[in-house]
Amino acid sequence: MCDALIAELPASTKVMRVHHRPGVLPVRGGASGSTDPRASTPYPRVLSALKTWFLFVDYRLGWTSRIKGAAKRGELVLIERGWWDLVVDPERYRLQPSGLARALGRWLPRPDATVVLEAPPEVMSGRKDELPPKEIARQSLAWREVPSGARPHYVDATRPPRDIAREVLQRLAGAGSAREQRWLNLPTRRSARWYVPTDTKTAAAAGFAIHQPMSVKALVGWKLTKSATRLGLSRIAPKGDPPPRAVTDLVRHKVPAARHLAVARAHDRSRYVCLAIDDAGSAVALAKVDVEEDAGGSLQHEADALGKLGGGVTAPLLAPTLIDSEPSLLLFEPILWRARLRPWHLPADVAAALGRFYAPAGDGPDRGATHGDFAPWNLLRTGKGWVLIDWEEASEDGPAFFDLWHYLVQSHVLLGRPNTAELARGMAGAGWVSEAVNAYTQAAGLERDDAVRSLVHYLSVSRDNLDPNVRHADKALRARLALLDRVKDL
Repeated sequence: MCDALIAELPASTKVMRVHHRPGVLPVRGGASGSTDPRASTPYPRVLSALKTWFLFVDYRLGWTSRIKGAAKRGELVLIERGWWDLVVDPERYRLQPSGLARALGRWLPRPDATVVLEAPPEVMSGRKDELPPKEIARQSLAWREVPSGARPHYVDATRPPRDIAREVLQRLAGAGSAREQRWLNLPTRRSARWYVPTDTKTAAAAGFAIHQPMSVKALVGWKLTKSATRLGLSRIAPKGDPPPRAVTDLVRHKVPAARHLAVARAHDRSRYVCLAIDDAGSAVALAKVDVEEDAGGSLQHEADALGKLGGGVTAPLLAPTLIDSEPSLLLFEPILWRARLRPWHLPADVAAALGRFYAPAGDGPDRGATHGDFAPWNLLRTGKGWVLIDWEEASEDGPAFFDLWHYLVQSHVLLGRPNTAELARGMAGAGWVSEAVNAYTQAAGLERDDAVRSLVHYLSVSRDNLDPNVRHADKALRARLALLDRVKDL
């Protein structure tokens, strides 16, 4: 079952597998190779007690030096049998039945979950003729009586291992949802767009990375609220509503190390972004979820586009690293982004990388690769470069200058910068807008004189394609009409 469980996890999931005990203290050599682990005579009571204490010390040291560290790094730790097998089947370890192992077990750290596989004694005996059916029945009952600390999950083991593993993952996902009780809804409970976990101060602070502020005012509020959570003040805030269970369960099923989740709701009511956070407060994965997605939808298109076009991105631009995909979920490596004071500003080196990515197609310079939604909120500054996210609109056959103008016009409409005067000066050859246009043009192998014509074309096409039901549609239409009037005579 452990093999099948590991096979069901994303390939990027790191797993530490422990058989019986951590093994920090030396293991006695000279194994006999017997298929009957209970064939040897139990130790005398004094030696049995000493061995029990020896194993207890090994568990305590191993938990601190190996298991706890692995869990903090986001690894999944699988312990087969574990301490309580000493209580259930002491003869396997040549121990005398006593209350010592049970008493010491209460002083050991508790696992997050305990899974007990159950099947009729004759089925188990038929699979591995190691114990008589009567002893198997006794041990099955004993496993229901040990105080393992974590609420056990009793699973039917008569089925194929893959089916068992999937049920275990579903149960653990459900247990995680039930464990995470407190949420902070932002901006308000009635209009929640962001769900920040507040079970711990570290999780709450890390959860704010689910949102990238796009203005100075938003950045100040974001930093103040984040600082308040570090002080534990989120505990006194009203208890918020949880995000949809279907979303959190799906992510926890794919990311067992997700002890906490920060969730953002997209404008599309069925779409969510989730940041998976471990107990140490570190992000371990980023997931995009669509609870209504079908095979061949926009998430699948994004996965396909990353596979086809992501390799064409050059420094300082970076494509996100996709580690797993399903029709309703994309799983990425987390992105440690840095806040920006001027998100509307497009650096010249980023514009040049965008021009190189365009790479005109063979039929002419007017068509090439485009991201399709290149905008400030889809560009994340990191210590290694600029990560370009949300590839749902990417194309191998987009118009020249499209990504460049989309960034500048969307910034102008929704962020207020660059303003109309800055754009006009840029088209006339002055200011940072001009530097970005020149860098894009030269890297893409295009003509600078074509820039104004392409801007007019972009404004006209995007104006005609505006969805009146989209938020800020009226504002976007007015801004495009005003820009058309300003640039059509240049």
